[in-house]
Formats: sequence, C-alpha cells, structure tokens
Amino acid sequence: MGNTALDLDSITYEEIVLAALLHDIGKIAQRAEDKSCELTEMEGQILPKAHNGEYYTHRHALYTFGALEKLCKEIGKYLNIRPNIVSKVAARHHAPSHWAEHIIAISDRLSSGADRKENEGDTTQTQKGSYFERAQNQSLQSVFSSVSINSKTAEKTFYKAAPLSRNASYPVIQAKNGKDIYSYIWEGLQKSIYAIQEKDFNHYLAALDAALEHWTWAVPSSTIDQPDISLYDHAKTTAAFATALFTWYKEQQENIKIDQLPDNKKIYGLITGDVSGIQDYLFDLRTDYRSTKILRARSFEIRAVTDSVAQYILEKFHLNRFCVLSSAGGRFTILLPNLKNAASLMEEIREEIDVFFIKRYMGSLAICISDIQECAKSDFLIENNNFRNTFVELQKKSNLSKQKKLQRGIIKKGHIIGDYYENI
Repeated sequence: MGNTALDLDSITYEEIVLAALLHDIGKIAQRAEDKSCELTEMEGQILPKAHNGEYYTHRHALYTFGALEKLCKEIGKYLNIRPNIVSKVAARHHAPSHWAEHIIAISDRLSSGADRKENEGDTTQTQKGSYFERAQNQSLQSVFSSVSINSKTAEKTFYKAAPLSRNASYPVIQAKNGKDIYSYIWEGLQKSIYAIQEKDFNHYLAALDAALEHWTWAVPSSTIDQPDISLYDHAKTTAAFATALFTWYKEQQENIKIDQLPDNKKIYGLITGDVSGIQDYLFDLRTDYRSTKILRARSFEIRAVTDSVAQYILEKFHLNRFCVLSSAGGRFTILLPNLKNAASLMEEIREEIDVFFIKRYMGSLAICISDIQECAKSDFLIENNNFRNTFVELQKKSNLSKQKKLQRGIIKKGHIIGDYYENI
C-alpha cells in the first residue's frame, strides 16, 4: 500500500469524490459473489470488528476495496488519480482512521439520514444463510408503498434489480433478486465504466453518473432497514456530502480533527432556486398551428435555464453535479460548503443572475434564489424531525426570496424600461 499516511494527506478533490461515489460498489460485487473482489488478506486493514472482537463485520467494504483496485486502474488511464488511494479511502468508511476516510464515513451516515445501528450478522460466516441471502434476494421497495390515505396504507410493491428501462420502471407486488441478477448487473456496470474515456473530470462524472443510474437505480442500498433507497441515490448524496465537507475542511486554517467536530457545527449550506413566472410565460400564446411547438420549446427553455443557473452556481463554488440534490419543475436545491465567503459569493451570483434575467426576459421570468440555510450534521438526521425542520426553514427562505424578485438586478441596472428603450 506504500506510505499510507503520506499518500492520504495528499488526497485530491477528484479522489475523494470518486471514493464517496463508489464507496458501496462492493455490495453489488458481494451479492454477485465475485470472489475476485474478496481480498481476504486485507480484512485487518479494511474491516471493523464486532463488539466482541471475534469476527469482522461489514464485509461489503472488502469487496469495495477489491472492486476499486481493478476499476480505478482503468479510470486512472484517463483521470489523474491514484487507484490505491481511492480504493482504500472508499473501503474504510466503516473503519476510518484518517481524516479523508472520516469524510467518507460521515458522508455515508448523513446520506443514510441517521447513524445506522450495526447489524453484526452483516458478515459472519455462520449467519451467511440469514443476512447474506436476504441481502441477495431483497428487492427495492417502491416509495409509494409508504403512502397512507385516510389510515389506509398502500400495498407494498417492489422493483426487480435490472437495467433502467420503461418496463422495469413499473413496480410489481412480488420481485426477487438473486446471484444471477446481480452477476448480470455487476458485469454490465463494469463494462460501462471501462467504456468511459473522458479526461475532463466533470465530463467523466457525467458519464459515470449515467452508468450508475442505468445499472443501480433498482439495487437496494440497505437491506437491513426499509429497503426503499436505491444504491444509486445513496451514492449520489454521499458524493454530495463528501464534496461539501472536503471543500469546507480544506479551507480551515486551524488543525482540526474532523471526526471530533460537534454535531451542531455549521459545516454545510442549502439553497433553493425557483423560477417565477412559468405559467404566464408558457401559456401566453396565440392559438394557432404553431402553439404546441412553441409550448414544447418554452418548456425545454425553462428546464435548460434552470439547469444552467444551477451549473453556474456549482462552478462558482467549485463543486460537482452531485451537489444538486434535486432539480425539477423549475426548482432546484443545492448543497454547499459553508465557506467563509459563501454569503458574499451568493450575493454576487444572485446579482449577476438577476441582471441576466432582466436583460433576457424583461421581468416575464425570474429565478428567485434563497439565502443560505446553514446546516450542521444533526440537521440532516430524521430523529426529532431535524431533517423535516431543516427543509421547512429552507422553504421559508425560498418564499422570502420571491418577495424580492429581481431586486438586486434592478438596483444594479436601474429602471428596466430604460434598458428596454436602449435596445430598440
């Protein structure tokens, strides 16, 4: 493994993002029973031990190490990464000792929504017939199964693990996975990753994102808890938290221990962007033979503009696509690091965006971006309604931003009508 301490201290942004995104890829290799990824000689360096110290737990992490040792050698042909660094940092998320490993561990727990209780049956050989078979056979539960109307709970439905397609996207009452299914998914995912030849990191992430979505959208992340979160969604949000935490950590001047940060330390930030004026802009049309084409074009334009603004914010903060937690219907939510200049940088960004919308749309469309909602680790936990309360407060900030629509642009540019007549 080389000089591990020195290597990990020099870990790069690209390496930490890849490690976070692929930290649970071993779950697929394990369920496919790919023994080439089970490097048992590395157990003591990768896996934690049970409380009684008699055996190692979380065996999927060992498969992650073996899988990434192979995959990252190919990835390293196009990106400036060190395969041994990525594989070790990713695999040690259940037994972290270095600050880089702690970043993945913290991000993994936050992505899960709460600290998971250890299930020591996870990896014991004696209990292989219980936990392992359940993990291998369990299918992804549809979120609609949790819907309750008038005290009537919806029937449980499931998605069978399969590549993303129209037919596979409809849940069924009974679905069972198994070794053969996971072997097919694991083989297909590896081929898709090997086929990516992008040298630009953000372009590579876009292609890797597409491959992960195609193959892991219906793979359950956890089979211990309610299995309604896919491995793909868990990987994306883990990468988002790791990106923000790494960026925040690298800005700190003092010698801090990342694993000892208090849960109420405001490390993260959330913002929302909401397009205002969509209905009038879409439907203010003359009714003729061109109306449907114009309607489709304007719908595409709103989506493109929304995505462009989100991408612009990411570039300003030097973040990646996974930090956009959601984007749909003219609205996005972005996870940011709570940097020292975050508030002033957002002011500059909002002013620039307001000016653009005034020039381009003359007030018919605007995008209202909220103030930053500062967040600590504890704010993302489900317990005590922390997660819900965080997004309630964020919505309040979003509503307030709508009351100040284009305000910064008007202050910067002056009266809108004057600018309009200058262009006649």
